[in-house]
Amino acid sequence: MIRVPLLSHRRSLGVGVPLLSHRRNLGVGVLLLLALSPAFAQDPIGARKLVDEGVELEDKGDHKGAIKKFDKALKIDQDNLLAMAEKAYSLNSLGQYEQSAAICQDIIEKHNGAKEAPMVYVTYGNNMDQMGRPEASLKVYDKGISVLPYLAMLHFNKGITLSGMGADSSAAAMRCFERSARLDPFHPGTQNAMARLLAREGTSIPTTLALCRFFVLEPEGQRAMENGRLLEQTLTGNTRRTSGGGTEIRVDAGMLRDSTDTVHVVNDFRDQELVWSVTKGMDLANELAKALEGSGLQATITVGGPGTGSGFADKLDMLAGLLRDGRGKNHGFLWEYHADWLIAVDNAGHLPVVARLAYVTKDKDALKWLKEHEREVGDYFAWEQDYSVAELKEKH
Repeated sequence: MIRVPLLSHRRSLGVGVPLLSHRRNLGVGVLLLLALSPAFAQDPIGARKLVDEGVELEDKGDHKGAIKKFDKALKIDQDNLLAMAEKAYSLNSLGQYEQSAAICQDIIEKHNGAKEAPMVYVTYGNNMDQMGRPEASLKVYDKGISVLPYLAMLHFNKGITLSGMGADSSAAAMRCFERSARLDPFHPGTQNAMARLLAREGTSIPTTLALCRFFVLEPEGQRAMENGRLLEQTLTGNTRRTSGGGTEIRVDAGMLRDSTDTVHVVNDFRDQELVWSVTKGMDLANELAKALEGSGLQATITVGGPGTGSGFADKLDMLAGLLRDGRGKNHGFLWEYHADWLIAVDNAGHLPVVARLAYVTKDKDALKWLKEHEREVGDYFAWEQDYSVAELKEKH
């Protein structure tokens, strides 16, 4: 197992996105609220013990058992905030969305707009979405954002809802993911959602960058395996073997500029995509190099084999160079957040680590390399922590 020391402690309830964490830290303020509310606190200490026991069951997947604990807590401490919030979550996990939504509404009405239990808006909005009411879900998220604008999970889950509402909502969904990424650069679910949306739009370089960012946060597991396949599709989607044994590389004519097209719009990667669409399809460049040597010409192309961490390191090195050369002419979130990140990774000498993290689920040699270069991996994650907080995380 690869130990990823970056922190991601918030629970995610995004549709189709696995939960990231089973515990929430609601802060000292909640405990003070419970202790200072004599009108309702018949036995707050006993209730807290029952809630903790329920959360343990919840973390094990025993949501029914957890609900029994939360109900007992509510019997001895009416309107206990933690018990209500956790019960709502467990009901959501059991698919009892209407009951969960009712409790969420109760929490919002009884506990000061749920500032003490911020994740209640995430649970509430997810309930609406799961019941097939995306418009109601968006209203819940917007209400939550008005109260808690810096809670990344609200923006993330709003983006998930929007991305499920069709192509017309894709741009709005991406804005939500961008906001979530700025608020919490250590949340792999956001990078996963962005990569999926970018892939759906047919963008190769932005998809690759978002996937790389995902892999450094979550290099192992089911999503990593699925995204490994998506990365391969992204890298080879414009190439195919011909019947004669050659390789055909297709180039999108939309990436070609005429002499009058000098405008670089927001998140414009056309120039880089044009070169990348050719070079990323040259996994067989070593064979080309041999052919060149045989003809007496000097071979200068050295690219690793297909589907390997070392081969991907070569590709990322090439991509970082393309991005560095084009950075001065371009702007937009994908350039400022993802392109600048890869350029910085390259400048710091960490591309070999990032490339292997992307291939952990596909290449045994990549995993072996990471284990043999433990110091370099540690140096990378220390650098990543500092860079993400200084450059990627929104200052507020």
